[in-house]
Amino acid sequence: MDIYDSYLSHLSVACNELLSRIQNQSYALDTYFLQSAIDHIFNDSQIDLLSVLPQSGINDSEDEYSQVVELIGTNSISVLESNTGIFEYFITSFCRHLERSSCTFPLKVVEDSVYMKLLADYVCFMMPVNDENPAIVTTKKIHPESTMRSSYSTPLNLLKETRLLQEALRRYALCPSSHSIRTLRTMTQSISPHFLTFICILVRSYCSLFVLKEIHVFVLAESEDFNFSQSKLQLQWNAPFADELFDFFLSLFTRWPPNPSFTNLFDVWVTWIRPWRYCGNDLQRVMPFILSNRRYYIELSDAFWRRKFSLSHTQDVENLTSYICILTSPDMLEVYEALEYNLEQNIFNLMNFLEESVDNLSLKMLKGEEKLGKASWFQRTFFCVEEELLLTEQKRTLEALEKLIMNAGKAVLDGDRHESQNFTFAPGTNRITTLTCNECRTNTENNSLSSFLPPSRKQVPDYYVDSATKLMYLTPLGRKQVARGTHRFDYSKCSKATPPIIASLRSGEVWWLSRLLYRISRAVNRTRFIQYLSQSYEDSTVTGFIARVVLDPEYPNVTVPAHSAIVAFQKPCLNLRYFACYRNLIPVSVGLLMDEFLDESSLDRLRAVHESDEQWKLRRMFIERHMADYPKNRLLCLAQIFCNMISLGCTYNQELMKTVKEMGSGLCEAPKGSKRTFERENVKMPAPKKSKFDLKSGTGISEDSPCALKRKSFMLIRAQLTVLEKGTEPLISLNQLTSRLKYKWELKNLENGKSALLVNDVTVLEGILPAWNDNDAKNFAAAAALASLSREDREVRAKGGKFESWKGNCGPANFYTSYVVDQLKLAVKVMPTNGTAFDKLESGLRIVRMPLRYVTERGTGWEQKISINALNVQLASAVLRKGECTKSREKERKEDLAALVIQRLSEFDFELIPSNSGYILS
Repeated sequence: MDIYDSYLSHLSVACNELLSRIQNQSYALDTYFLQSAIDHIFNDSQIDLLSVLPQSGINDSEDEYSQVVELIGTNSISVLESNTGIFEYFITSFCRHLERSSCTFPLKVVEDSVYMKLLADYVCFMMPVNDENPAIVTTKKIHPESTMRSSYSTPLNLLKETRLLQEALRRYALCPSSHSIRTLRTMTQSISPHFLTFICILVRSYCSLFVLKEIHVFVLAESEDFNFSQSKLQLQWNAPFADELFDFFLSLFTRWPPNPSFTNLFDVWVTWIRPWRYCGNDLQRVMPFILSNRRYYIELSDAFWRRKFSLSHTQDVENLTSYICILTSPDMLEVYEALEYNLEQNIFNLMNFLEESVDNLSLKMLKGEEKLGKASWFQRTFFCVEEELLLTEQKRTLEALEKLIMNAGKAVLDGDRHESQNFTFAPGTNRITTLTCNECRTNTENNSLSSFLPPSRKQVPDYYVDSATKLMYLTPLGRKQVARGTHRFDYSKCSKATPPIIASLRSGEVWWLSRLLYRISRAVNRTRFIQYLSQSYEDSTVTGFIARVVLDPEYPNVTVPAHSAIVAFQKPCLNLRYFACYRNLIPVSVGLLMDEFLDESSLDRLRAVHESDEQWKLRRMFIERHMADYPKNRLLCLAQIFCNMISLGCTYNQELMKTVKEMGSGLCEAPKGSKRTFERENVKMPAPKKSKFDLKSGTGISEDSPCALKRKSFMLIRAQLTVLEKGTEPLISLNQLTSRLKYKWELKNLENGKSALLVNDVTVLEGILPAWNDNDAKNFAAAAALASLSREDREVRAKGGKFESWKGNCGPANFYTSYVVDQLKLAVKVMPTNGTAFDKLESGLRIVRMPLRYVTERGTGWEQKISINALNVQLASAVLRKGECTKSREKERKEDLAALVIQRLSEFDFELIPSNSGYILS
């Protein structure tokens, strides 16, 4: 079954079209039809045969699998062999289909795909050429369930022993007295030339490593027939493609550029020249292969050591270290000794090259440091980031080179002192590991090239990059490397591939502000101006420069491994979410907050055009005295009121005028020529205003009386309330308020069972307050006190030798009762509409800080009393008789009481009746 739905339908349409053409005409000699079939199946980018799997019970997938096998399977071999050009085109398209595949299934799943099925069938079919009519073989239809299983398993199941065993036994039966060499010669001569072409093309593709490994595993596997085993070994010693493979390696060793991709070619080479890894590290068993393929060890080793390696990055040094580890391993040294190959001179030449590289790299670092030293801090911050990163990478590379030289020198010295032992490098450490030959065989030779890298810095697997999504996808070779655990992707940079405007919420963001700014950004990006900037992002104009400064770049723009099935595409756009980050929000907030206060450097900008020098001097002195105590706007208003009172004789609220006079005491005589004083101001105040205030306050109070001072303190309290943080718990806010003004608040118990809450010795609340041992009760009382303090219409009066907060005939006791009633009414308004009556009532009361409590009390006999309370207010109660004390009945009565309470509170004409411990809802 295909991983993508579109692929399934596209493949089905292609197969149905080709099969219908086969049924309607003779296609055996139709070259155009063969080329069309190859283009439809293998060269179509919308078809991925590695994702087409056999699955029982699903007709579509089964039809596709069998259609492809019937159409491109071994049934068509005679048609393909009839035209050499078409066969070459087919094999090339077959291999390129694998390179282009984007399948991400595990290796075990891909092995059952129709592509691997065709690959195994063609290799097994073309290796032995049957002298009989090939039509006998090809007329047999192959189904996935009838596939012949091998007696052993090679990595990809490409080579199966049964097919070759039948062919070898048949040939051996024709001439039983012949030696196995004659049988081998007969098999070698009869191998199809198309198979040689197939092998050479595979070697040039990403399948080369797997194919060569398959051959070793197949040949070295034990067989029951001794002669056939010898034939396989001799076929390995004198492989029919040995010349092509050698020319392939020798040419690429000379021409391959000095970049990290050379690791892939090196991996293929060491896979072919180390067959002992597939037979229990038995060097003696594969020694005939080594002697027969001497040029693979001698000439290719010389070509390798003559290469110029690029050592500009840490990864290059690690790759070179892994090369040296493999070529100087105990088994390879033993092979070189058997071939009389001198490796010592190459090692010394390499060490000289490493020392030259260290000198060159040190010189580059010195020049880079001098260049950065001449740059200013601004240039280093904004324009020299890449140079600093390059310098950091060069320092790491230099350290790795010095470690490699030190390890190599120690290894050579240890090799000279201890001839009975071999040396090997320990990448990533500062010590050399000395192992005996047997230990090295068991500990190091079972690993591939990539396993010699440090565990913390594994190589990147083989991949290709999708030009549209900028994502790195594994090739078949890369999937094999990941399955072995020797290679892996670095997923640490995958987050950079997601546009910041749609990225998930970060830990350093304010969640609600991030959502708000995201919606605003989307709305702004739809405007024509932003769209015009987005289109001009890459232009070399002033508009393009502004767009690159203001807008986010286009996404995807970073090459990262494929980490998500969803790829976000984004044109350059405006992203306001940056202001939701704390690192940006805090400076902006501090700047706005500082703008609320004044400093001496900005005072001259506040002077109005119509102000005279004397008026401005008076207002400036007032502002300078109090600019550290009041916000900007409030202070400017008070300063203007002060100037109006002094210069123009304006009148305002009596309390406000007294406060402003005290704030500006001593300033009114400073400006010369001022004709108005506070005393004259008091004389010229209109009589009705003063009498109205006296009637309102109830008694005449002098400015120096204690009551006047209390009133002044309450004005300061109200002013301070405006700058308190919103959303803070009432108890904390009350503590902050009193501590800033150096006042105190306390709770006193009265003789009549009531309690009183005092702020600066002024009674603010009085009534039956809830028990003070509960945090909810404290917050509720504090909220009531803050509500009383924030009322502009309440004033301080002297009553019975104490100060109280009054409004007309409403004192502290009446205020607390009315506050509780208002909160109960508010709870009904804000409670949710869904849920049971008790849950809705509980939610509404929780919002107004009056948690709901359900209380049960055991009465006399079988009776039980239940009640619903909010703090110390009993909202409703009921008595359950003997037959009503069950859980279900009690739950019903509780819901009935909650519904009754909601009905009463909704009528808005209820009252609270005082009791011994609180209040009862009437």
